[in-house]
Amino acid sequence: MFIRPNGETDVLRTISDAEDGKNEKGEEFQFVEAQDEAGNISSIVLFSNPKIGLILKLENLKIQFAYF
Repeated sequence: MFIRPNGETDVLRTISDAEDGKNEKGEEFQFVEAQDEAGNISSIVLFSNPKIGLILKLENLKIQFAYF
């Protein structure tokens, strides 16, 4: 579930299997796509490196959670 600043909620359902990968710098990650109730597709990327952390790409928004 994703809660927007205005209080609206979106329920995300996975539509792909988790895929392992590496970026151009060789950092490992897992990638999955999810779809909300309106049919919008979002990407969720979880990096093994806590300094990169979790990246959510929702519509035209990118949110990154990392440990600094």
